[in-house]
Amino acid sequence: MDNFSMGDNNPMDEWFAGLPGKVNRLYTWLEENTKRFETFDLLANVCYYNHLHDPEEYTDYRGDKHFFVPEILALLCLKGDYIEESTISDSDFFSVIKEIQNNILKYSGMKDAMEFSGKLPGKNAISEIAGTLEREAKVIRNPGLPDHHLDFASKLFEPIKETIKSTYEFSLSDSIVIRNKISQFLNEKVISAKNSIFRDVKECMDEIVKFRKTKLYPVNPKFSMEDLQELSAMNYNDARKVIKNHFSIQIHHNFGEVYSFTAEELSKFTEVDIESVKSFLSTFSCEFSSLKNSDEIHETNSILKRKPIVHYKGRYILVSIPLIFWAPEIVFEHGIKQNAKLSGRYSKIKHDFVLEESLLYFKDLMPTAKILPSNLYYTIGEDRFETDAIIMYDTVLFIIEAKGHRITDKAKSGNMQRTENHIKEIVKESYQQGIRTLKYIEENDEAEFSTDHSGKFKIRKEDFDEIVIVSLTLEPVGNLAMSIKATDSLGYFKDGYFPWIISIYDLIVLRDMIENPFMFIHYIRKRKAFLSHNHVSTYEETDLLGYFLFNGLNIDNVLKDSEGNEHSHIILEPNTDAINDYYLYKFGKKEKFTKKPPCYLPVSMNDFLLQFDQSMLEHRVKVALIMLQFDNGSIKSFMDRVKITKKDFSKDRQLHDGSLYNDQLNFGMTHMTSANKNELDLKLYQYCQYKFNQLNANVWVGIGDMSTDQNKFDFTGMFFMSKKKPRLL
Repeated sequence: MDNFSMGDNNPMDEWFAGLPGKVNRLYTWLEENTKRFETFDLLANVCYYNHLHDPEEYTDYRGDKHFFVPEILALLCLKGDYIEESTISDSDFFSVIKEIQNNILKYSGMKDAMEFSGKLPGKNAISEIAGTLEREAKVIRNPGLPDHHLDFASKLFEPIKETIKSTYEFSLSDSIVIRNKISQFLNEKVISAKNSIFRDVKECMDEIVKFRKTKLYPVNPKFSMEDLQELSAMNYNDARKVIKNHFSIQIHHNFGEVYSFTAEELSKFTEVDIESVKSFLSTFSCEFSSLKNSDEIHETNSILKRKPIVHYKGRYILVSIPLIFWAPEIVFEHGIKQNAKLSGRYSKIKHDFVLEESLLYFKDLMPTAKILPSNLYYTIGEDRFETDAIIMYDTVLFIIEAKGHRITDKAKSGNMQRTENHIKEIVKESYQQGIRTLKYIEENDEAEFSTDHSGKFKIRKEDFDEIVIVSLTLEPVGNLAMSIKATDSLGYFKDGYFPWIISIYDLIVLRDMIENPFMFIHYIRKRKAFLSHNHVSTYEETDLLGYFLFNGLNIDNVLKDSEGNEHSHIILEPNTDAINDYYLYKFGKKEKFTKKPPCYLPVSMNDFLLQFDQSMLEHRVKVALIMLQFDNGSIKSFMDRVKITKKDFSKDRQLHDGSLYNDQLNFGMTHMTSANKNELDLKLYQYCQYKFNQLNANVWVGIGDMSTDQNKFDFTGMFFMSKKKPRLL
């Protein structure tokens, strides 16, 4: 039998083999054709095009528009001198710009394929994370919402703002104001230029109309006699359209004058002192001929990450609006590292900021929770240990460890060792600290914690049904967290607990989107369930949140479709458009009123649970989480029964009840009313136990209510029984 092999004829092998030549030819073409344009005219057109978006409805998908495209173009231009005058013909102007746009996308795509083809595919979580870091450092901008970032930056650097002022000759607040207003500044420059078209068109049309009437050639004409005669022969609307198109084209042929700006213009618009603006622009600007010919133009850590503005003869072009939001903090922290004393102080500032700010968000997420003072310590023998924060929400215990570490440029370039070191710092170390605190609680009848100023606090393990270890980070890690599975592919989580790895940039979004504390706990559970499947993934934390708001992160059907296929890998598409669209409105970036993304949970049940939380009944979280496992149809049916029960009770103040049983879950729940608490407690217990046994249910929960107001609840008692762990609460 002959042996068959695709060998050298494999089309993919041939394609990869041809990539270096194609990449070199594209680079040469780009290098030659960019020199045909006046440099700022070219940069301005490409920058403007790739920053275009519909402000009235956000979408992640922007076609061929990408923020990294003008960055690649700018890096190429910075290798040489500024081109003072365009040599390209008017007829070729737009077509060649379009070709430059397309060829940059081809170049970057082929360059990535060529580089990643030479690397082994990820075989573990670290290699997967390293690959994600490298890919996204090249093409993804805004790892968190810019408005949140500016708010964080203003608070984080507040303790060292005087050092920033003396070092860079602009203040922290100046940098915030400039970044907050620069996008609007550029938009208004473009709008002003386009509005000038209407003025120019009117003046031209007045000249044409006058010529039609008088046949006299103007003293200071805007047109040649030939053009004037041709235009006057057209009907008014056709002539106006021709003139308007002419001026529109001319604006883009000289778009460098429109889109670039001076320090004086920026100072006037932002109302920031001119000397501060000059210092800001000097700090974050590149000069022409500042790069070597050998420098890569599509890389993870280009100079534009620190200096995203290009300068020439007193005029500036902002190459990337997203990069200017993040560049100052990169520069500030690089400078801090050069000062050992300040660096040590700043490490504590970062830690304390992320911890204290996040505790405010946790309090909003769980209003009835008890949050102990931060930076607790405990002793084991003669050794003293610390834990950053402990939160007690009913019978759920949160152990929080905060990390202010940054992911370095070396890790973002794909370095495996540095990536592993960062994951150990951010995840493993915080997890081990959390486990040590948990074991201390488990090994003592009453675990005692202290602070230097707030006294002592005692915690009993038996008071808690659920433990959540939180690895809290300052660095945006929402994308990396999706590669850290509950299956423990990292080998870090040998103690049976899977930590919730969350960045402050994602926690604030959760705070804004989830208004029910039980839903918050439900989200953490559903998140863990999602990350317990190696073959299912999505892009980042907020995508998970988007799916949770939409359908409770229910992926049962997806899992069924992939059953039995060991090669299947399912990636849930990005699902953050509604969240980002809401924030555009919230932060004044769009005028159209935009609500928060709705939650799948029926409003009636949401209100029911919010009032249930206010009851402060012990073990209410466990009961609520059982109720949240019911599907929406069952929940609506149950709330219909609750409505009837409340209506009847408001009339006669007698014993009434409404129940629902789900045979797929084998779960049941009951709402019961009575004006007599003793009667209510007894009847609720008897009825729920009867239904539990009659239907052979796995779980049955019941809630007693004494409020006669049809729209309010006075929850005074509850029942919980389970086959796995029968317990009366």
